[in-house]
Amino acid sequence: MSEKKSGFFPKLFITLGVLLLLTLAVWVFARGRASGQLENADAKLDQAIGSFDDYLAALPNQDANESALRLETLAAELGLDIVPKSRPGERPNANRHAVRKGLGDWLSAELASGTRSVGEPPSEVTAFLTEHRPTIDAIVEHVATQPLPEWERQTDDYAAPIPNLLGHLNLTRVLLVAALVDQRDGEVERAERELLTAWKLSLHLAETRPALISHLIALAGIRLELATLNRLDVDPVAWRERLNQVPYEADPGRAFTGEAHHLRLLLREQFNPFSPNADMPRWQLTLIQPVIQHGAAVAMDVHHHLIDEARTADNCDVVFGRWSSEAMVPAETSWNPVVGMVVPNLENAVRRMHRIQLDLALSRRVLDARERAASGSRPVVDLMPADCEEWSWREELHEDGSFTLTWEGPEPWEPATSTVLPMSLSTR
Repeated sequence: MSEKKSGFFPKLFITLGVLLLLTLAVWVFARGRASGQLENADAKLDQAIGSFDDYLAALPNQDANESALRLETLAAELGLDIVPKSRPGERPNANRHAVRKGLGDWLSAELASGTRSVGEPPSEVTAFLTEHRPTIDAIVEHVATQPLPEWERQTDDYAAPIPNLLGHLNLTRVLLVAALVDQRDGEVERAERELLTAWKLSLHLAETRPALISHLIALAGIRLELATLNRLDVDPVAWRERLNQVPYEADPGRAFTGEAHHLRLLLREQFNPFSPNADMPRWQLTLIQPVIQHGAAVAMDVHHHLIDEARTADNCDVVFGRWSSEAMVPAETSWNPVVGMVVPNLENAVRRMHRIQLDLALSRRVLDARERAASGSRPVVDLMPADCEEWSWREELHEDGSFTLTWEGPEPWEPATSTVLPMSLSTR
C-alpha cells in the first residue's frame, strides 16, 4: 500500500507539471497570435487615420480660454449650464428643463412645418426672449468679436473631459428661437446674426473635439441650424460658402478617428500590465493579455472598416436603406461578441453623417431658388438635377417671387430625435 502511495504522488506531480507546461505553451501561443493581430490592426489604423502621435499634435491638451468662461457666465444668465461636468466647483443655478421644454417644443414644431412664415410664439417664449434680450445680444456680440470658446481638452487621457454637450445644444435652441421670432418681427439682420452665432459654435465643436459624442451633438445642432436657415431672409452667396464648411460632407469618417485613437489609448493606459494607470493587478492583466489583445484587435479592425465605409459608402445607399452595417465588420471577426457591442451605435452614427448631406442639399436648393427668384428668373417648373436616383425635388418658382420645393423621392432615413425636419419647403 505504501509503495502504491509513494508512486502515486510523483505521477500526479508529473501530470500536473505536464498540464502546466501545456497551459503555458497555449498561453504563449495565444499571446503571440493575439499580439500579431493587434500589431496588424494597429498598422492598418496608422494607414487610415495616421499615428497616435500625429493625432496628439493636431489636438493638443488645453485649458478653457477666457472666451469659454465668459460664454458660460452669459449662458447661466439664460438659465443654461454649459460648464463641463468634469470641472470642480459650484454649478450655475440653471433651469435647463424649463428652457428645453418651453422653447424647444415650439422650435421643433416650427422647424417641422415646412412653410416659410413663422407662426406666433407662445407667451412663455415671448416672455423669455423679452426678459433675456440683452443677454442674447451679448452672446451674439461675444461670439462675433472674441476668439471662439475653447473648453478643456485632454487628448492623451482615455477618460478625457468633454464640453457640456446638452448645455451647448440648449444654447443653440435659444439662439434659433430668437432668430425665428426676429424673422417674424421683421428684424431680419438680427435674426441672421443669431443664426450665424449658433452656426459658428456648432462648427467649432465639430472641428476641435475628438469624441464621437461631441460630433453627434455638433451634427444635431447643424441640422437645426440648416432648417432655421431655410426660414430666414439671408444672403444666399455668403451662406452657400458657409455650407461648404461642414466637415462631415467632405469626410464623413472624420468623426470616428478620435474614437479609434482613444481605443489605442485605452489599451495603452488601462489594459497594459506595466501602466501606472491600469485598473487591475499586474498579474491579472498579464494572465488575460491574449484575450484583451484579441478583443482590441477586433475592435480596431471594426473601427478601421467603419472609417473606410463612412468615407466610401454611397451616400444614397446609406440614406435610402440599401447600405448594411455588415460592410463595417471584417468577415473573419463577425462571430466575435465585441462586434455585437461596438457596431450598432457606430452604424447609427454613420447614417447620421450621411443624412446631413441630404439636409445640406435642400438648403443649397433653397438658397439657389431665392437667388434666381431675386434676379427675376422664374421658370414655372424647374426639375432640379438629382444627386442620385432617389434625390428628387420638384421646384416651382412663381410669378410673385415665391417658390415651392417639393420632395418627390422615397422617405429617407431619419434620426430618432424629437425634431423631424421637413424635406419640402413652400414660401407661399
